[in-house]
Amino acid sequence: MDNEEEESMSTINHAVWKGLCLLPLWFLATGHAQAQTVDRPAIKVGDRWKYEQRDSYTNQVTGQREIIITAVSEARIEATDNGGKAIYSPDMNPEETPESRFEPTAAALRFPFSKGDKWSWNGKVHLKATGMMLTNQYEMTVNGQESVTVKAGSFDTYKLVMQGYINTDRSSRPFTRTYWYAPSARGFVRIVNEDRASPWQMELQELALTQ
Repeated sequence: MDNEEEESMSTINHAVWKGLCLLPLWFLATGHAQAQTVDRPAIKVGDRWKYEQRDSYTNQVTGQREIIITAVSEARIEATDNGGKAIYSPDMNPEETPESRFEPTAAALRFPFSKGDKWSWNGKVHLKATGMMLTNQYEMTVNGQESVTVKAGSFDTYKLVMQGYINTDRSSRPFTRTYWYAPSARGFVRIVNEDRASPWQMELQELALTQ
């Protein structure tokens, strides 16, 4: 891979993580983390999550992200994403973020779920800044439960693993993305992305939920 392609793939990865991974972040299960089945979250206006992203090679901070829910209906959920407008499905999978548009709606989460469940997604990601269109596919697997501690606190979580490919006209590369979803946080508290172009990790720094 030449320098130009590495830079392009790094830019693509930065945009895609914001949609594919960051913005199914707000999911409350009705039971505790020990429950056998996790139901669709009860997202509320005013719910807020703030995340910090780090480069996995250098451990340097590369970005922060703040998500605030602004409207909830049966058909969709709206939020601000670092001040920009974002639209999600009732399962809080992204339809559109400030950076990207997904066709069909992404599917990092599918409620209800339980240990051992699997589902897949295959579609297009339109990158607004460049006009580039990616054709991506991935499979999600619910691996089990783990306790996780981040700056925002300690959480009982479900570990979900995404494995797939990011495809452009010039190349295709595999990636693995692991999510730790905490029912008590109404979202993911940690994400680790592994791929050859731009490995990164993201953790929840601040949490404010509407009661």
